[in-house]
Amino acid sequence: MDQVRIYRIVIGTCMVALLAGGLQIDQVHGIVLVERYIATGLMAVLWLSTFFSEQARRYVDWLALATMVLGMWVFCALLYVTNVTAVAAVSAFAGCFIGALILQRPLTLILWCLGATVSLSGAVLTAEQPAITPGVFVLSVVA
Repeated sequence: MDQVRIYRIVIGTCMVALLAGGLQIDQVHGIVLVERYIATGLMAVLWLSTFFSEQARRYVDWLALATMVLGMWVFCALLYVTNVTAVAAVSAFAGCFIGALILQRPLTLILWCLGATVSLSGAVLTAEQPAITPGVFVLSVVA
């Protein structure tokens, strides 16, 4: 299976999971993350561009990186708003794992790992009363 097909399948699944899982988290915590809907809309635009643009298919790895950065933006907002609950932490780790699996080129993978580490660590360290010890979470992200 070529990388464009893999991107389409994984990102399509991630968009559905981001919306469905997000709605579940919203009901439990009584919050609404506008970031989730903005990111899902932008992900859909990037996903649809692979059907119509030859250039998007040519640079699908960079498109995947941009898509995963949008997802990480949602996870960082979720971690910050929920004060680093276990559900939010597991969701963020799953997002990091998916991002690492979908990226094929070394440069995009290195950028993803550095960006995810910095953004997740920043979100946890700025939370007001984290439910998980920030040091343990940061070590887990780095590992």
